[in-house]
Amino acid sequence: MNITIHSKYGCPYCDKIKTVLDQREMAYTMLTLDEDFTEDEFRTEFGVDASFPRVVIDGVTVGGAREAVQYLLEKGMF
Repeated sequence: MNITIHSKYGCPYCDKIKTVLDQREMAYTMLTLDEDFTEDEFRTEFGVDASFPRVVIDGVTVGGAREAVQYLLEKGMF
C-alpha cells in the first residue's frame, strides 16, 4: 500500500493522521508545503478549495484525515 500525505506545518489534522498511521505501524510518505510542493502545485492537483491534509492511498485521493481513516476502515486495512 502506498500512502502519501500532503501536509503543512501547524496543521493539527496533519499531525493526527500521522499519529494514527504511526500507531498502526503503517508506512507513508509525508510531503510538506513549501518544502516538497508549492501552494500552486497543491491547488492544481487537489483544487482551489482543498484543505490540509490531502491523503492519497494507492493513487486515489481519499480526502483529509477523517476521510482517510474511514477509507482505511472500509477497506479493512485497520
